Amino acid sequence: MDPETPSAIKPAETPSTTEPVVRPRPPRERHLPAHLTDYEVQLPPNLHLEPPPADSALQRPSRPSRHASRSISSGTVSSTSSRSHSSVQRRSSRHGLSDLQAAMLEERLKTLDLEELQQRIEVDAIVDKECERFDAQAREAQYRQEQATKARELLAKQVESRRRLKKVQNELEVAKYVRVLLKQECSHKVIGFASYCTAHFNV
Repeated sequence: MDPETPSAIKPAETPSTTEPVVRPRPPRERHLPAHLTDYEVQLPPNLHLEPPPADSALQRPSRPSRHASRSISSGTVSSTSSRSHSSVQRRSSRHGLSDLQAAMLEERLKTLDLEELQQRIEVDAIVDKECERFDAQAREAQYRQEQATKARELLAKQVESRRRLKKVQNELEVAKYVRVLLKQECSHKVIGFASYCTAHFNV
Protein backbone atom coordinates (compact mmCIF):
# COMPACT_ATOMS: atom_id res chain seq x y z
CA MET A 1 0.00 0.00 0.00
CA ASP A 2 1.31 3.48 -0.85
CA PRO A 3 2.29 5.45 2.28
CA GLU A 4 1.04 8.71 0.64
CA THR A 5 -2.56 7.50 0.57
CA PRO A 6 -4.89 8.64 3.42
CA SER A 7 -5.19 5.10 4.66
CA ALA A 8 -1.50 5.18 5.60
CA ILE A 9 -2.40 7.38 8.59
CA LYS A 10 -4.24 5.48 11.26
CA PRO A 11 -7.36 6.96 12.92
CA ALA A 12 -7.26 8.00 16.59
CA GLU A 13 -7.00 5.05 18.96
CA THR A 14 -6.72 4.67 22.69
CA PRO A 15 -3.10 5.37 23.70
CA SER A 16 -1.32 2.38 25.20
CA THR A 17 0.94 2.37 28.16
CA THR A 18 3.93 1.26 26.04
CA GLU A 19 6.49 3.68 24.65
CA PRO A 20 5.70 5.33 21.27
CA VAL A 21 7.05 3.53 18.24
CA VAL A 22 9.95 5.30 16.63
CA ARG A 23 9.52 5.15 12.89
CA PRO A 24 10.49 7.28 9.92
CA ARG A 25 8.32 10.29 9.34
CA PRO A 26 6.28 9.77 6.17
CA PRO A 27 6.01 12.64 3.69
CA ARG A 28 2.31 12.99 4.48
CA GLU A 29 3.00 13.86 8.11
CA ARG A 30 5.11 16.84 7.16
CA HIS A 31 2.00 18.66 6.05
CA LEU A 32 -0.58 18.08 8.77
CA PRO A 33 -4.25 18.50 8.00
CA ALA A 34 -6.24 21.44 9.34
CA HIS A 35 -8.12 19.41 11.95
CA LEU A 36 -5.82 17.36 14.15
CA THR A 37 -8.58 15.75 16.19
CA ASP A 38 -9.27 13.17 13.51
CA TYR A 39 -5.66 11.97 13.36
CA GLU A 40 -2.96 10.73 15.67
CA VAL A 41 0.61 11.53 14.77
CA GLN A 42 3.40 9.54 16.35
CA LEU A 43 6.75 11.34 16.49
CA PRO A 44 10.10 10.29 17.93
CA PRO A 45 10.80 11.70 21.38
CA ASN A 46 13.91 13.56 20.17
CA LEU A 47 11.88 15.72 17.82
CA HIS A 48 10.12 18.93 18.87
CA LEU A 49 6.54 19.57 18.02
CA GLU A 50 5.62 22.63 16.02
CA PRO A 51 3.31 25.26 17.61
CA PRO A 52 -0.32 24.17 17.36
CA PRO A 53 -2.65 26.07 15.07
CA ALA A 54 -4.85 28.87 16.33
CA ASP A 55 -7.99 26.73 16.47
CA SER A 56 -6.38 24.34 18.97
CA ALA A 57 -6.91 26.93 21.68
CA LEU A 58 -10.63 26.43 21.24
CA GLN A 59 -10.28 22.72 22.03
CA ARG A 60 -8.86 23.31 25.50
CA PRO A 61 -11.27 22.81 28.42
CA SER A 62 -13.01 26.04 29.35
CA ARG A 63 -11.88 26.66 32.88
CA PRO A 64 -11.27 30.09 34.45
CA SER A 65 -7.73 31.34 34.38
CA ARG A 66 -5.67 31.90 37.48
CA HIS A 67 -5.80 35.67 36.96
CA ALA A 68 -9.60 35.65 36.68
CA SER A 69 -10.04 33.53 39.79
CA ARG A 70 -7.58 35.74 41.66
CA SER A 71 -9.44 38.90 40.61
CA ILE A 72 -12.74 37.39 41.71
CA SER A 73 -11.35 36.38 45.08
CA SER A 74 -9.68 39.78 45.55
CA GLY A 75 -12.96 41.51 44.71
CA THR A 76 -14.67 39.45 47.40
CA VAL A 77 -12.01 40.27 49.95
CA SER A 78 -12.10 44.01 49.20
CA SER A 79 -15.70 44.38 50.33
CA THR A 80 -16.96 46.34 53.31
CA SER A 81 -16.02 43.53 55.68
CA SER A 82 -12.50 43.15 54.36
CA ARG A 83 -11.06 43.36 57.86
CA SER A 84 -13.36 40.84 59.42
CA HIS A 85 -12.35 37.45 60.70
CA SER A 86 -13.58 35.67 57.58
CA SER A 87 -11.51 37.94 55.34
CA VAL A 88 -8.45 37.22 57.47
CA GLN A 89 -9.07 33.50 57.03
CA ARG A 90 -9.42 33.92 53.28
CA ARG A 91 -6.23 35.94 53.11
CA SER A 92 -4.33 33.51 55.27
CA SER A 93 -5.53 30.57 53.23
CA ARG A 94 -4.76 32.34 50.00
CA HIS A 95 -1.27 33.41 51.05
CA GLY A 96 -0.59 30.15 52.88
CA LEU A 97 -0.35 31.70 56.36
CA SER A 98 -0.43 29.60 59.47
CA ASP A 99 -2.98 30.03 62.25
CA LEU A 100 -0.52 32.06 64.33
CA GLN A 101 0.29 34.33 61.43
CA ALA A 102 -3.41 34.74 60.66
CA ALA A 103 -4.06 35.67 64.29
CA MET A 104 -1.19 38.19 64.19
CA LEU A 105 -2.59 39.63 60.97
CA GLU A 106 -6.06 39.95 62.49
CA GLU A 107 -4.60 41.65 65.57
CA ARG A 108 -2.70 44.06 63.33
CA LEU A 109 -5.86 44.90 61.39
CA LYS A 110 -7.77 45.51 64.62
CA THR A 111 -4.95 47.76 65.83
CA LEU A 112 -5.14 49.75 62.61
CA ASP A 113 -8.92 50.03 63.00
CA LEU A 114 -8.48 51.26 66.57
CA GLU A 115 -5.88 53.83 65.53
CA GLU A 116 -8.14 55.04 62.73
CA LEU A 117 -11.06 55.33 65.15
CA GLN A 118 -8.96 57.24 67.68
CA GLN A 119 -7.72 59.59 64.98
CA ARG A 120 -11.29 60.19 63.83
CA ILE A 121 -12.35 60.94 67.42
CA GLU A 122 -9.48 63.42 67.79
CA VAL A 123 -10.40 65.12 64.53
CA ASP A 124 -14.06 65.32 65.58
CA ALA A 125 -13.01 66.85 68.92
CA ILE A 126 -10.91 69.48 67.14
CA VAL A 127 -13.77 70.25 64.77
CA ASP A 128 -16.22 70.56 67.69
CA LYS A 129 -13.84 72.91 69.51
CA GLU A 130 -13.44 75.08 66.44
CA CYS A 131 -17.22 75.16 65.94
CA GLU A 132 -17.69 76.24 69.55
CA ARG A 133 -15.11 78.99 69.09
CA PHE A 134 -16.82 80.20 65.93
CA ASP A 135 -20.19 80.13 67.70
CA ALA A 136 -18.76 82.19 70.57
CA GLN A 137 -17.33 84.69 68.11
CA ALA A 138 -20.65 84.85 66.30
CA ARG A 139 -22.53 85.43 69.56
CA GLU A 140 -20.05 88.11 70.59
CA ALA A 141 -20.34 89.77 67.18
CA GLN A 142 -24.12 89.64 67.42
CA TYR A 143 -24.00 91.15 70.93
CA ARG A 144 -21.72 93.93 69.72
CA GLN A 145 -24.02 94.58 66.80
CA GLU A 146 -27.01 94.82 69.12
CA GLN A 147 -25.12 97.18 71.43
CA ALA A 148 -24.06 99.30 68.47
CA THR A 149 -27.66 99.45 67.27
CA LYS A 150 -28.87 100.54 70.71
CA ALA A 151 -26.12 103.16 70.96
CA ARG A 152 -26.99 104.48 67.51
CA GLU A 153 -30.67 104.74 68.44
CA LEU A 154 -29.79 106.50 71.71
CA LEU A 155 -27.51 108.92 69.89
CA ALA A 156 -30.26 109.66 67.37
CA LYS A 157 -32.68 110.41 70.22
CA GLN A 158 -30.14 112.71 71.88
CA VAL A 159 -29.53 114.55 68.62
CA GLU A 160 -33.27 114.96 68.12
CA SER A 161 -33.69 116.26 71.69
CA ARG A 162 -30.87 118.75 71.23
CA ARG A 163 -32.37 119.91 67.94
CA ARG A 164 -35.74 120.51 69.59
CA LEU A 165 -34.10 122.30 72.51
CA LYS A 166 -32.17 124.53 70.14
CA LYS A 167 -35.36 125.30 68.26
CA VAL A 168 -37.15 126.26 71.47
CA GLN A 169 -34.20 128.42 72.53
CA ASN A 170 -34.20 130.19 69.18
CA GLU A 171 -37.93 130.82 69.41
CA LEU A 172 -37.44 132.24 72.91
CA GLU A 173 -34.66 134.55 71.70
CA VAL A 174 -36.87 135.76 68.87
CA ALA A 175 -39.72 136.45 71.29
CA LYS A 176 -37.39 138.44 73.57
CA TYR A 177 -36.07 140.44 70.65
CA VAL A 178 -39.59 141.22 69.44
CA ARG A 179 -40.58 142.38 72.91
CA VAL A 180 -37.57 144.67 73.09
CA LEU A 181 -38.41 146.14 69.72
CA LEU A 182 -41.99 146.71 70.70
CA LYS A 183 -40.91 148.35 73.95
CA GLN A 184 -38.53 150.64 72.11
CA GLU A 185 -41.22 151.54 69.60
CA CYS A 186 -43.67 152.38 72.37
CA SER A 187 -41.09 154.52 74.12
CA HIS A 188 -40.34 156.42 70.92
CA LYS A 189 -44.02 156.99 70.35
CA VAL A 190 -44.55 158.32 73.89
CA ILE A 191 -41.54 160.61 73.66
CA GLY A 192 -42.64 161.90 70.27
CA PHE A 193 -46.16 162.52 71.45
CA ALA A 194 -44.92 164.45 74.51
CA SER A 195 -42.64 166.60 72.36
CA TYR A 196 -45.46 167.33 69.97
CA CYS A 197 -47.77 168.37 72.79
CA THR A 198 -45.14 170.65 74.31
CA ALA A 199 -44.46 172.37 71.05
CA HIS A 200 -48.02 173.01 70.09
CA PHE A 201 -49.94 173.35 73.31
CA ASN A 202 -47.27 174.71 75.64
CA VAL A 203 -48.00 172.14 78.21
